[in-house]
Amino acid sequence: MLWALAAGNFVIGTGIMMPAGMMNVLGDAFGLPVPRIAMLVWLGAIVMGVGAPAMAQIASRLDRRMLLVGALALYVVGHLASAVAPGFGTLLAARVVTVVGAAVFTPQAAAALGVLLPPHRRAAGVTFAFLGWSVAATLGMPLGSWLGATLGWRSAYLLEAAMALAAAVAVARTLPPRVFSPGVSFTVWRQVGGSAALRLALAVTVVQTAGQFTLSSFLAPEYRRLLDAGPGLIAALFTLFGAFGFVGNVAASRLVGRLGTPRTVALTLGAMLLGLSTWSIGVWTGTVALIVLALVPWGLGCFSSNSLQQARLIGLAPALAPATVALNSSGLYLGQAIGALAGSAMLAAGQPGGLAPFGVALMAMALVLSSRVERVRG
Repeated sequence: MLWALAAGNFVIGTGIMMPAGMMNVLGDAFGLPVPRIAMLVWLGAIVMGVGAPAMAQIASRLDRRMLLVGALALYVVGHLASAVAPGFGTLLAARVVTVVGAAVFTPQAAAALGVLLPPHRRAAGVTFAFLGWSVAATLGMPLGSWLGATLGWRSAYLLEAAMALAAAVAVARTLPPRVFSPGVSFTVWRQVGGSAALRLALAVTVVQTAGQFTLSSFLAPEYRRLLDAGPGLIAALFTLFGAFGFVGNVAASRLVGRLGTPRTVALTLGAMLLGLSTWSIGVWTGTVALIVLALVPWGLGCFSSNSLQQARLIGLAPALAPATVALNSSGLYLGQAIGALAGSAMLAAGQPGGLAPFGVALMAMALVLSSRVERVRG
């Protein structure tokens, strides 16, 4: 079951990150500037941000196996439609529909684990399932970037559709039937809103994700600008980043039991702050080695922070998990939209050097907010 859900998250993560990896390819194919192509990132993120809590409410009475398989089936259809899109407008429309599957799968998979696993295994189980996102960064995103540059962007969308079909079959075969999460009532939403600790924890997700996506949404064009990198080198750098993301997620799943979730979250945020700071210094000094080196600490904290935040919210209020997990996913996607929009504005204004420093400021803010969660909890 955990492996199947991790595979599902791999497919979801690959689909979410693929447009960022192919930003150069899509821009060249459609003759559009990077900020215009970035609409695939931020508009899709807005849809997911609204869709995650809405679907938690709408789907509260649905069998989780049926719901998760349906989300992956939508991914299959949506990516097939993307592969045959005749123009950018059609591709963008297909993206908006397809990402509804992502808005459903990731938070509802975490919520299902909250029901199926005993309390002492929930944090590790959710972290393991989120390894799929790290593998997506390690293998899926670089593969999509390379395929898009060598065989054409349509081939990358076809591959994603095939992987989504395989993941849907795996989830259907391994997840038990008749798994239901508790319904999300108005009282539950009010309790979440009334908890200062939960509000702060959710704010950490939004701020740290915005800090990352201000730069990570535009890594492909930045690699081309700063390093004069071609498709092969860009794919290799994505792989390097994702490999450290995978290592960081594995390490976090082992450390969280010993250090506790709050301290492990702080470690991941600190690692990302170090990475973005190193990138900023590298750009400012023109030191290519620092730009590449920045991927190490950034990657170590990047993907593990998301799963740890899910586990943190479940631990803070297990009874409110269906709502908080959905809101955390919504915050994740909202942060993506904020970061991508901010980055697009800087690029449109001819200020690409501001991407990383803006991310540094937001990551420092996230670290401060995170340190207050446990104090507010009392």
